[in-house]
Amino acid sequence: MVVPHVVLTDTQYALLAELMLAPLPHLFEDVSVRRLSAEQLAGDVPALLWMRLIEECDGVLAITMKGAAVYYRAEHEKAECRLAEVTAFADVLEAEEGAPLEQRRICGALRRLAQGTALLEEAIGSVRTPA
Repeated sequence: MVVPHVVLTDTQYALLAELMLAPLPHLFEDVSVRRLSAEQLAGDVPALLWMRLIEECDGVLAITMKGAAVYYRAEHEKAECRLAEVTAFADVLEAEEGAPLEQRRICGALRRLAQGTALLEEAIGSVRTPA
């Protein structure tokens, strides 16, 4: 199966992520527990149904195989970006050999970068010592 490249909104992506865990009732009574807003879902569900990324059966929303493929493709692309940033971080550290770097901060900066909780510029800035 060819996995289409689909640009999703943050809430559409969040809905697919939640549906990867378990189906949701289509009435959205308990969606706030799952970090979703009923207003956002009201706009996103019809689009995701139309794209056949999710399906409704007996009042329950579930992700389709195509939806799971799109979700995993997006996760893969995010991981590729993080890996590229980790590589760029290593390149910067290598190029600045002998420059004043906070050696103790490198591991934490690298971890945050790999987890996606820090941008490359933030990670680099956190290991440079003030002049």
